[in-house]
Amino acid sequence: MRQPDCNGKRSYGNVDIAWSCRGSARCCTVDVSWFGQLVMHTGLDANQKVRTFSVSLEDQPDKRIEGEFRYDPANASLTLVYLSTPTQHIVDVQLCPDHPLPPIPPDPEPSDDVTTIAVTDNGSDLFPYVFLRDWPAISAQARLDRFVDYHEQCATAPDALYCHLAAIDRSAADARTQMIAQGLDFIAGKAPYIGAYAPRASDLQGLAGQLVPLSIVYSQQAVLGIDRFIAILVEHLGERWTAIVAQVRDPEFAAQLQRAWQNLFAQDLVLGYDRRAMQEMIRTLTLGTLLTRMVASLPPPPEPPDPPDSELPEPLPPASLWTPERIHEGVRATVVLPSAVFPLPPLQPVSATVVDTPSLIQPYAIGVLQLVRRALIGYEAGEVAHVENVMAGERKVSTQREQTRSREREQHTSATLQSADSSARGRSSSFDEQTQRVLQERYRIDYETTYGPPEEAKATGNWVLSPIDSADGPLPTAQTDDTRSALARDVTTQAARRLSQEVASLRVRESESEREWSQRHSFDRRDASTPLRGIYRWINAVYECWIATLGERFVLELFVRDPARGYIAAQFDLAGVDLAEPHAPATLGVHTLCDISLDPASPLYYARLASMYGYDHFESPPPPTLTTAMTSELGATLTMQVLTLADGYAAKRASVLLRAGDSGLSALGSIGARHFEAKASDTDATAVDLDGQTQALPVAFSIVVPPGTETAPPSFAVTIEVHAELAAFAIDRWKAGFYAGLMTSYRQLQQRYLQAAGVKPAPDSSPNSLATRTLVREELKRAGLREFVRIARVRTGETGRTLRFLPALITWLERHLEWSEMSYSFLIAPDGGDGEGSSTRRIVGENETMTAFLQATHARVLLPVKPGCERVLAYYLATGMLFDGEDTLTPTFDVPIAGEGTQATTWVDLLNDLKTAPLDRAADHAQRAPVRPWKVIVPTTMTLLQDGQDLPGFKRP
Repeated sequence: MRQPDCNGKRSYGNVDIAWSCRGSARCCTVDVSWFGQLVMHTGLDANQKVRTFSVSLEDQPDKRIEGEFRYDPANASLTLVYLSTPTQHIVDVQLCPDHPLPPIPPDPEPSDDVTTIAVTDNGSDLFPYVFLRDWPAISAQARLDRFVDYHEQCATAPDALYCHLAAIDRSAADARTQMIAQGLDFIAGKAPYIGAYAPRASDLQGLAGQLVPLSIVYSQQAVLGIDRFIAILVEHLGERWTAIVAQVRDPEFAAQLQRAWQNLFAQDLVLGYDRRAMQEMIRTLTLGTLLTRMVASLPPPPEPPDPPDSELPEPLPPASLWTPERIHEGVRATVVLPSAVFPLPPLQPVSATVVDTPSLIQPYAIGVLQLVRRALIGYEAGEVAHVENVMAGERKVSTQREQTRSREREQHTSATLQSADSSARGRSSSFDEQTQRVLQERYRIDYETTYGPPEEAKATGNWVLSPIDSADGPLPTAQTDDTRSALARDVTTQAARRLSQEVASLRVRESESEREWSQRHSFDRRDASTPLRGIYRWINAVYECWIATLGERFVLELFVRDPARGYIAAQFDLAGVDLAEPHAPATLGVHTLCDISLDPASPLYYARLASMYGYDHFESPPPPTLTTAMTSELGATLTMQVLTLADGYAAKRASVLLRAGDSGLSALGSIGARHFEAKASDTDATAVDLDGQTQALPVAFSIVVPPGTETAPPSFAVTIEVHAELAAFAIDRWKAGFYAGLMTSYRQLQQRYLQAAGVKPAPDSSPNSLATRTLVREELKRAGLREFVRIARVRTGETGRTLRFLPALITWLERHLEWSEMSYSFLIAPDGGDGEGSSTRRIVGENETMTAFLQATHARVLLPVKPGCERVLAYYLATGMLFDGEDTLTPTFDVPIAGEGTQATTWVDLLNDLKTAPLDRAADHAQRAPVRPWKVIVPTTMTLLQDGQDLPGFKRP
C-alpha cells in the first residue's frame, strides 16, 4: 500500500522545525533552525532511522538546544522524540502521518528562587567590587541530598569496569594508559564487558531506561512538592505509583543503575567520545537515586488485601521529609566519581620543567559581585573662588591673554669627495683650478712675503719652473722622460684627488601656533557713590551613588611569578635586541671587593667577571713580585745611587754580583740599612736580606783594591738586583678599582637592558593611565592562560595532545572566564625574590602602576568565573580536561583541592557551596531592605557670581 506524503512546519519559541516525508520513497527530510539560522539539515530512511542534534551559542555555552528525530519506514511515521531548549522541554510529538498536533506548551513561569532588583535611575557604572567569602565543609545531610555517590560492589560483580580500574596501580608509569584502554574495551564490547555498554540511556532495561525525559522535565520545573513530583512521574510513565514503587524495589532496577555507573565511567575515561550518552547516564543516576531514596522512606508494604481483587491505598513519601527544597536539590544532584579511580593519574614521567612547582591556580572564594552606580542630580554653590572689590568712582577692567609661538630651523651640509687616477681621460669643471692650487702650495708660484720689525717691508715676486733638461744640455734620455712624467702625474693626481664638492642646504621651516584666550571683566562705579563687591564661588556637582548587586561569582586565585618578564622580553624582540637580563654581581657572590679572586680556577676569577659584564678597559692585577736592577759605571770605584721601587711594593732581598779582571777585587757597600761585601772571586751572587723598605732604596758601594796592585783604575762591573713583593694594601687597592669598574659596566648593561625594554625612569609619579592598565591586564591574562595550559599538561601528562588542542582550549577559557573583571595586586619580596629579574626590582616606571608591575616579584590575580560555568571550571582544575556539556550535569570528585595527602577542602565542599549560593542570595535579597543611596559632592572648574555682597558662612558638620 502506497503511503501518503506528509509535510509540515512547527515553531517552539526560537526553534523552527520543517519536515517533508515522501511516502512512496519511504524517506523524510528534516530542517531545524534556531534564531532564523539553519542548524541541521538531514535525511531519514531505512538506513538512517534516528538522528540527534545539539547546538550551543558560542558566547553563551550554557544556552543550548538538543533533540532527536526517529523515523519508522514501515509505517512512514516521523516522531520528535524530544526537544530541549533553554525555556522548555517537549517529548514524544508525532509529526507524521498527518494528525492534529498537540498544542505548544506554554513557557514556564519564572522561578521563585531568584529575585531580580531593577534600578530605575538613569545612572552610570562607577566601579565594580567583590565581597569574598570562604566555603564551609559539607554536612552529612547535605552530602546525601545534593550529591550522588557510587557504592562499589566488586564482591558481587567482579567483572565490573570499576573493579578492573581500581585494581590498576595508580603509581605505575602507564596507569593512565591502562585505564583508558579498559574504557575503550568496554565501549567496544570486548571481554569481559560483552553486552555491558549502552549507547543510550534508553537501552537500559525497565524503569531505568525511561528516566532521562523525566529528568529533563523536572529540571525545567520550579520548586515541586511531593504530590506534583509523583503526578508528573505517573503521567509520563503511564503507570500507577504502586507499580512504580514495585519496579524501584526490584533488584533489577539497582542492577541497571550499576550498569549506568559503569557506562559513565567508560565515557569519562574517553571524555568527549559521546557527550550526550554521558549526560544521559548522569541524568539516569541522579533521578534513579532520588527515586530509590524516596521509596526507601515509605513504610513497608502491607499484607495482601482480602478479598484479593480489592485495592490498597497508594502510600506517598512523607511530605514533611520530602520538602520542595529537598526535591529540588535531589533532581539537580551532582554525581561524585569515586576517588579510587578519578581523577585519572597523569602519564609518567612528566617533564620536570612542567611540574617544578604546584599549581598556582586555586579556587579562592565565592564572591558577591556588586557595582557602584552614580547619577548626577544637580549643582550647588561651593567655596569662594575669588573676590572683586571696586571702589566708588572707580572703573576696573581685567583682561587675560595667552599666546604660544614656536619656530624650528634645520640646516643640512653634505660633502662629496671625488678621486681620479692619473691615467683617467676626462675633465672636471674645477680641475684647472685645483691644479693651480696644488702648484701654488708646492712650488709657491706668485708669492708674497711680509717682513716684520725692526724693519717692516713687503716683497712680491714669482718663481719660474724651468724644464728639468735645459736646451744647452744633452739630449733627453729615458730617465729624464720618466722624471717629467712622474712630476706631471704627481701634480695632476693630487689635483684630482683633492677635487671635492660641498653642498650646503639651509632649510628653514617655521611653524607658528598661536592660541589666544581673552577674558574681560569690567566693573564700572564711576557714577556710583558706594563701593561694589563681587564674590565668585566654585560650582560643585552633586551625585547620588548606590550599590547594585549583580550576583554570585566563583573566584579563582592566580599567582604570577615575575609578571613583567614577558613584557620586557617582547620589547627586546620588537627592538631587535638579543640581550639577556643582567644578573647583579651580588647574585654571583661578588658582594664586596674582597670576593674578587685572582685564581683562574675560581668562579669569581676577575677575567671571567670582566668578560661576563663587558668590562674590557681595566688594568691587569700587579704581579706578586717585582725585580729592580742597577749596574755600576765602569771605572768608578765609588758609586752612590737611589733605586726607586714601584708603588705598593716592599723590598725583601737583594743580590750583588761583582765581575772584575782582577779576582782580588771586592765591593763593600750598603743597600738601605743592610751592608754587604761582594768578592770578584765568588761565582754566585751575594744575597742581602732587606727589611721591607718601600718607595726609595739608597745604594752605595766602593771597590776595594788589594794591597800591592797597580794604582790604575781596575776594570770591573757590579750588578745589583732588588726583589720586591707586593703589599696587601696594593692588592686591595687594585681590587677596589676593578670592583668599581665592574659595577659601572653592570649598570651600563642594566641601562641598555631597560632602554631596550622601553623602561625609563620617571622622577614624578603620574596617575594611572588607561594604556598602562590595559598593558598590565594583557600581560597578566597571558600569564593566566599559560598557567591554565600548564595545568592541563600536569594533570594529564599528555603534552602533545595539549599542544594540538591549544587553540580550542584558549577559546574555551575565553568563554568561561571574566577576564575583564579580574583584580590584581603586586608583591615585592624583601630580598628580590629568588634572584631572577633582580635588576627590575629597583627601577621606576612611567607611573605608579608600571613601577609596581616592573618591580613585582609576584602578581596576585583574582579572576571571576562566568555564571553557569563554575562546575566545568572546577572539573578542569581537577583533571586538566574539558567537560563540554551542561554545567549542571558536570560530575565532581571527592579529593582535596590542594592535592593528595592534605586535609584541605574537597571539590565536593566547593560544589556544595556553589549549589547553595543562588538560594542564599535570593533569601538575602528578600530579607534585606534596599541600600540607602548617598550623595557625593565633586568640585568643578566653573564659577558663578554670587547674588549679594555678603561672604558665605558654612555650618560645622
